[in-house]
Amino acid sequence: MFVKKLVGVVLFSSSIFSIFSSVSIFISVFKLAFISRKSSIYVIAFFNIISDLLQLFYLCFYFSLSIIIDQYAIAGDKVGRLSVFFGFIFLSGWFMENLLQPTMAINRFLVITFNNHNIFTFNKTMLMMTVLISAALFSAACAQYLFPCCVFVIDYTVMALELVTINGVHSYTNSMFLVYDSICTSISIFCYIGVFISIRNSNKKVSTQIQKQRRKQEIRYLLQFMFTSVFYITTWVIFEILQYIIPDKKFQPHAIIPAMIILNCSSNSVIFLSINKEVKCSFQCSWFIDKLGCKKATGNSQVTPVNLI
Repeated sequence: MFVKKLVGVVLFSSSIFSIFSSVSIFISVFKLAFISRKSSIYVIAFFNIISDLLQLFYLCFYFSLSIIIDQYAIAGDKVGRLSVFFGFIFLSGWFMENLLQPTMAINRFLVITFNNHNIFTFNKTMLMMTVLISAALFSAACAQYLFPCCVFVIDYTVMALELVTINGVHSYTNSMFLVYDSICTSISIFCYIGVFISIRNSNKKVSTQIQKQRRKQEIRYLLQFMFTSVFYITTWVIFEILQYIIPDKKFQPHAIIPAMIILNCSSNSVIFLSINKEVKCSFQCSWFIDKLGCKKATGNSQVTPVNLI
């Protein structure tokens, strides 16, 4: 019991930290995406932060809290209406992230490999986001309300995220998970491989200082979203594998899944805060800017940003 509560406290604390870090960059990314319209990649990142927060709130205030108090928090029942609705919120965020991963990869592929800035304009990117969000919400509704099997819930007794299976009924929800994860992962891997090949071949052609600076910024964006993709892929692979390796749901290994989801949701904000100068420099609190190493321009010194579509 002590170990279980301890794990619950650790998951709750880490998810609180992740929520704080995501909220801390929320306004900054919003400004870069919708006010200055710095780059379409920030529009994608903004919606990715929203998907992270949906998952983190579920894990923090429902999953982790249920483990700590040793009962289903707020919902009161494992498969009650509120439990199913909370699962709908979580899956909406998860499916959004599924769809955003290949979108980021395709963006980097087109911009870096083909130098194509016409597809991911602001208006077109917003249209894509509308379609992706609608698809995510519909998919979550299918999993929780339309499919005969199986709803996504938590089991705090073994600290697991699970699908409530029905004997003799095919798990349409798990099949949808596999289709989503496999297709989105394949597209992302293909695009990133193509980008690296393109970078390797084009490095010799980059001559001017402006071209080099632009190339470095594009690569920096690429590395940011590649890191988030690694956590995403690891998370869903572990979720699928553990169902077959440990069908008895021993709580210790199954607790790895929510921990990986928290890491996955944290990676976006941590990477932005650590290596993205534009996000760091957009903070309004001067003390926070100083801690992150972002210096304001003074006197005649100027900072000339490199804009990306």
